[in-house]
Amino acid sequence: MSSDLMVITQLDVNYTAPTILFNKELLLDMATNITSKYQNLVLTEENEHELKTLSTQLNKIQKELNDRRLDIERTITQPVKQFKLDVDDVIKLFTTVQATLKTQLNAAKQARDLLRLEEVRQLFDSCLLNSTLPSEYLKKIRLKDEYWTTKKTNKYIREDIQGQITDAQEELDAQRELDAQREDT
Repeated sequence: MSSDLMVITQLDVNYTAPTILFNKELLLDMATNITSKYQNLVLTEENEHELKTLSTQLNKIQKELNDRRLDIERTITQPVKQFKLDVDDVIKLFTTVQATLKTQLNAAKQARDLLRLEEVRQLFDSCLLNSTLPSEYLKKIRLKDEYWTTKKTNKYIREDIQGQITDAQEELDAQRELDAQREDT
């Protein structure tokens, strides 16, 4: 099965990276010549109409250059976009299967977790049943999440619960001794 999975990752693609050649130097020279003439213009009442017309013309040149660039960019990037869509179609097939597998694996894990939780609860209850502590002290014994959320052994869990019971017993004994001392006085 794993050899089948490795073959699919060998995406065989033939492509040639685009090289864009254009008259950059000529355009830069022309733009420099045009803009240098108008860099130091100062608006006056007499030339306001002329400057508005000039501004409109310069804006039109910028827009035409940018529109042409965008047209070329769209043409060049279209195959890349189509390639992405095509590969995404293949990936979607795996995504669907993977989602189904994850659902099944999560359900199996939840079922195991519930079984483990029940096992830990039974172990916990049996430890408490064997204790002679009064109920108010038994309430102090905690069923810790780590018992079933981590890979703790039953021996570890039993010993930890017994440790809690011992601590509660020591607290009870200390309280009884304190109560006895108070009665003596």
